[in-house]
Amino acid sequence: MPGEPTIASEVRELYAGSPDDFIAGRDVLVKRLRDEGRDPDAVAAKKLRRPTVAAWALDRLAVEAPDAIRELLEAGADLARAQRATLSGRDPQALRDATTRRRELVARLTQTAAGVLREADRSPDPHLEDIRGTLEAASVDEDAAERLRAGTLDRTIQPTAGFGEMSGLQLVSRRDDEPGEGKPKRTAARSRSDVDDDREARRRELETEVRRLRRERDGAEGKAAAAESARSRLAEQVASMQTRLESVRAKLRDAQSVATEHRMNAKRAAKAFDAAERNLRNGRSSKR
Repeated sequence: MPGEPTIASEVRELYAGSPDDFIAGRDVLVKRLRDEGRDPDAVAAKKLRRPTVAAWALDRLAVEAPDAIRELLEAGADLARAQRATLSGRDPQALRDATTRRRELVARLTQTAAGVLREADRSPDPHLEDIRGTLEAASVDEDAAERLRAGTLDRTIQPTAGFGEMSGLQLVSRRDDEPGEGKPKRTAARSRSDVDDDREARRRELETEVRRLRRERDGAEGKAAAAESARSRLAEQVASMQTRLESVRAKLRDAQSVATEHRMNAKRAAKAFDAAERNLRNGRSSKR
């Protein structure tokens, strides 16, 4: 973003605020920068776009969960390394572990962003897929990662297919294939076609593994989204019932107060009646 290095703090503050106030806040910032003689920065600030709802929720993560963002970016780097190692002939277990770790962090941050939207009285459901996709993209894309870390996203980002860059990979012999002491070294090098065949076989194996993991991820995320939606609906129902319950309790307190007052009035009326009846009897006795 042009000019951002010199107005980074102002930009972060602007994107951390409410999207409804973004345009007005940006115009105030532009005017202040011009008044300070910072025309290049003012031009750069004028080009800033108001974030979408999903992008704003992601920007709030820079404030709400910076440590989790750091863990996600580290997990993305681990995933890329595990991918390269698997394509080079290593055990794919490291790739599965790295994939699981990134998926867990994406799910955690997605729920944090959903909480931000709920606190702002916005439903997170229409935005969860965009939020999740942007977090995945940021884990493997340096520019997206920097904007997520800075909290200056104005749009969500679609993740690329697969896990990232796959070029420049080489087959690496496994440790137990390397010649040790007392073992004769191979005298004939493998042909180029054999290496290519191994590489293609490994690539096909990885692609199969990736498809399987993607299906597991999509299924788990779908279930998580459905469960979160159900939880959100139940929470709303509970809140509504609690409101109604408090209203009924207030009416009950009022009814109890009225009933108590009527009981006291009834007791006083009964005493007055008894006294009047006694006076009447006493008056009749005196006449006799």
